[in-house]
Amino acid sequence: MLEPQELLLNLINHIPRLKADWYAKECIMEMKEAHYRNWKQTEWVGFYLEYLTENINIPGVANLRLFVGHTTFNGCAGKNVIDYKTSSSDSDIILNDQEAMSRVVQKYRELGYVILKGDVIREEANELDLWRQSLTGKSPYVIYGETTGRRHRKLKVIFAPVRIIYIPITKTNIKRLKTFNQGVNSDGNPRNPKYILPNALLHECQSAEIIFSNNSEEVS
Repeated sequence: MLEPQELLLNLINHIPRLKADWYAKECIMEMKEAHYRNWKQTEWVGFYLEYLTENINIPGVANLRLFVGHTTFNGCAGKNVIDYKTSSSDSDIILNDQEAMSRVVQKYRELGYVILKGDVIREEANELDLWRQSLTGKSPYVIYGETTGRRHRKLKVIFAPVRIIYIPITKTNIKRLKTFNQGVNSDGNPRNPKYILPNALLHECQSAEIIFSNNSEEVS
């Protein structure tokens, strides 16, 4: 099993895009042209990270997707399950379905989260969403929101990576995570609660970090 710091270095050395600014239209079109299955998703930042890491050979990381219930984890490194997430710099980190995470940490040594933290700029009105709809058409979710008067959620226009971190979730520290209730789907059915790692606990839980500074890396 790679040490967490070595794992992060391997990732950024093999995927230089991880430390460059991401522009919504460019990233969405890149995924579309590659026929990536999730290119239509509004939360494009997280899916772009998944797209970048999915079909690339990274030393020490196997692209073996693990399905636990309705949850998919992205890979494995040795005896650890690996999952990739993105999060804005000052936000808590939303992880995965509570039941699925609990099952993984009971069976494997740890569930390792590779988190790409970055600064975010959002659209001023709904200009990005309208551009997306010109490509994808209106989804049932959008149509339902229009009929119910749901407030428009401003989409991310730019994601600027700031740092990449590794967070091991084990049988011990999973108890420190908080609950994130997702509410209901557009069809009214409840969503399963997820675990959330509060930003205040980030430094206590992480075991490796690389900070991006002017296209260089600072290891801590």
